[in-house]
Formats: sequence, C-alpha cells, structure tokens
Amino acid sequence: MNHDSSYGDLSPEQAAAYAEEVEKKYDPELVRQSRERLAGWTKEDFRRAQEESDQICRALAKSMDKGAEDEAVQELIARHFRHINCYYDCTLEIYNGLSDLYVQDPRFRAHFAKFHESLPEFLSAAMKAYVDRQKT
Repeated sequence: MNHDSSYGDLSPEQAAAYAEEVEKKYDPELVRQSRERLAGWTKEDFRRAQEESDQICRALAKSMDKGAEDEAVQELIARHFRHINCYYDCTLEIYNGLSDLYVQDPRFRAHFAKFHESLPEFLSAAMKAYVDRQKT
C-alpha cells in the first residue's frame, strides 16, 4: 500500500504508525473497505475531502447557538454522515460510536476544537441527536 497517497499529507512513518493503530482498534472489515476506497484517491481527492470536512466544521461552529437538534444543524450533520460514508459504510451504530470518539480521543478533540473550543461536544451531541432521529 502506498501510504503517501492513502493518508493524505502524513509522512510515510506517520502513515505506517496510523495504519498500525487503525488495524488494532477498529473493525478489520471497515479498515479494509476504507483502504480500498482511498487507494484510488488522488491528492486532489484528498484535498476536496478535507475541504468538505472543514466546511462542515466551520458551518457547525457558526451554528452552535442554535442547539444540537436544530433543523439546520441536523442538515449539516446529515452532510457529515454522508461525508463519513465516502470512506467506509458507516452505520448509525458506528456513527454513534464516532460521536463519543470525537470527544474522548485527544487527536479528534484537538482537530474539531480548531474550529471552536466547544465543537467536539457540540458535534457529539448533534450526532447523537441525528442517530436518535434516524432510529425513529
């Protein structure tokens, strides 16, 4: 596997360490599926995906005053859910688990906090609200 293209801007060493961690922590089928999808991505594909993610985060940070269950916020979360599904088939159960990971894992927390210090908690709450809505 070419780690340079499979993990965007990470160095080969960072990509190897990340790949090893992913192998240990996550569902092997999802890891395989994600690797297969990302294997064909170009640098431009990675750039577009990162921009989409950043746009969603910026919009969520600006919408925090509306509350996690607001319709506009939930539309952004639906967009976020679709975005995650570009990488692998994300079920509602997995998405709910991600909502916890985004708060608990220091790297995810730091990433989302770049947009607003309270975004990790807000995103998590909005994701949980999305999952609850989809289940009813």
